[in-house]
Amino acid sequence: GPWPAGGSGGPAGGGRGGVEWAGRSLEGIEGAATGTGGIRQRSRGASSAQTTMGIEVRDYVRCQDSKVAFVRAAFGKNADVMAEFMRTNPYCADTELNNSDELKGKIALSLRGAEEGRTCSFVDKAKRVAEAGAVGLIIINSEDTLVSPGDSAREGSDIEIPVVGIRNSDAAQLPDGLMGSLLFQKVQALSSDERKHVRNVAMERGARNELAAMLLDDETPSEQILMEMDLLLSQHELVKASFGEEMETSFTLLEIEDVIDVATVIADNLGAHVVVISQGMFVLYRPSPQLGDRQVALQTEAGVGDEGGLGLEEELRDAVTRFTGEEDEEQVKEGGGVR
Repeated sequence: GPWPAGGSGGPAGGGRGGVEWAGRSLEGIEGAATGTGGIRQRSRGASSAQTTMGIEVRDYVRCQDSKVAFVRAAFGKNADVMAEFMRTNPYCADTELNNSDELKGKIALSLRGAEEGRTCSFVDKAKRVAEAGAVGLIIINSEDTLVSPGDSAREGSDIEIPVVGIRNSDAAQLPDGLMGSLLFQKVQALSSDERKHVRNVAMERGARNELAAMLLDDETPSEQILMEMDLLLSQHELVKASFGEEMETSFTLLEIEDVIDVATVIADNLGAHVVVISQGMFVLYRPSPQLGDRQVALQTEAGVGDEGGLGLEEELRDAVTRFTGEEDEEQVKEGGGVR
């Protein structure tokens, strides 16, 4: 099925738990059920940030003196919250909750997966705790890797609480009844002019064969992909990620949406911006002050970025037009649009 796979919430729920596109899987972007995957995060900034697998982490759960790294879900609201922790009953939140009253105003913790004979998606869990009045949801992976809860059926658009995933071993640091916080890294949004300018710089570099590039395939663990992408962004600011020749020869509207989903998950967890979406590829941008004079100047310069650029939604519509022959704006919206 289309990305993200594993929407059932884990092995017991029947989900694979890896990014999948065109029938292929990138194990671990949602936290592989095999335990070999899991997203590792990085963000720019604070020197006090933790590091995980060589990638700097600023998104974390704070509880007393403990900092527990998490990864964001593909749905929900990425907003800081502070409340007491409370585990769901049943622990997998795979059926009606027995402790709904206790969850009101709390940050709920729920184990990934479902009891035998049941299915339960990440979105199902989030809806149950949100209806109970919880202000956030932490999904504990069934393996000791970070899990980014996905939304394969794209049913989580109405979830208004933050949803994150943590390692199994880290759950012990978040006992019921203690006060804690979900803290998200802040990334400065690009203005429309800045986005157009950065996109044009990316296109110019691409035309000169000077754009840093990375191939995404189904053999490389997601942790390695994020580490390599993190390093490339630090060194070049602009990086083109592509899915290989197979995607370039056969591309559908649904797969455009899948590319957006994969790009968004990677960008969100690395503090980057998606500035180009096209056939089987996307370009990420993240400012890197260490580059000094080699940084991409965000101010619009004469003749660069002031004409010919497309907004991200317009670029998606242009991609749909070129690859499907459809110019109907409604088709873009039906295909998912830009998150």
